[in-house]
Amino acid sequence: MIKERQGDICICRIDGKVDTLTAPSLEKELLGVLDEGHTKVVLDVSKMTYVSSSGLRVFLLAYKKSQVGSVKLCILGLVDSLKTIMDVSGLTRFFCFVESMEDAIHFFDGGY
Repeated sequence: MIKERQGDICICRIDGKVDTLTAPSLEKELLGVLDEGHTKVVLDVSKMTYVSSSGLRVFLLAYKKSQVGSVKLCILGLVDSLKTIMDVSGLTRFFCFVESMEDAIHFFDGGY
């Protein structure tokens, strides 16, 4: 995961596969970001190619932690094939999905 800032928004870029091998390190990094006190976090998954049940668990944990800390969290660039996996798992009801950073900013400003 690569973390960067754009103004008051923390962007976490998640690339490649999120599976049983990579999920533990992603979990540690992502939950660490949420502990840092950011109030606006974008999970940019536009270059994520695969997500297993272990990866879905990381997203669920991130959502739960964001709710405790009043963090606004959205997912950017989820491809259709992976969105289907999140649909089937029920995770799409927890997240706002956006197509661009402009959409994310609109979400953070209360537009969704």
